[in-house]
Amino acid sequence: MFFLIASHLTRTLAQVRFAPHDCLVVSARVSTPQRVVFPKVQLGSTLVGYLGIPDVFDRREYRDAGTLEIQVDGATVASASADVDDGWVRFEAPTKPGVADITVIASAAGRPDQTRKICFAAEARE
Repeated sequence: MFFLIASHLTRTLAQVRFAPHDCLVVSARVSTPQRVVFPKVQLGSTLVGYLGIPDVFDRREYRDAGTLEIQVDGATVASASADVDDGWVRFEAPTKPGVADITVIASAAGRPDQTRKICFAAEARE
């Protein structure tokens, strides 16, 4: 397994629905989705990932869902949403083996002044 890690994100062990998960955490404002670009990623035939809402205190105060859209070279290949009770949600997308740019777009539901933390991890599989 390898993690897609952008230079401004750090890998962390986050608590998602009372279970630890090795992931990246991105913060998305409801009014402004957060884009994370992973340039020149070596892909296999499938991209498999997971997302969840970390931090019990954030989940208690702000219950709206977070969503990820996954793009390969600008084309959307998968999207998935998780709300505070979903835990670690799996997504999968077929990919063409080779090198491609991956963009993860994190967005959130709720009031425009809110920020939703979303924990995610992904790996390329043969």
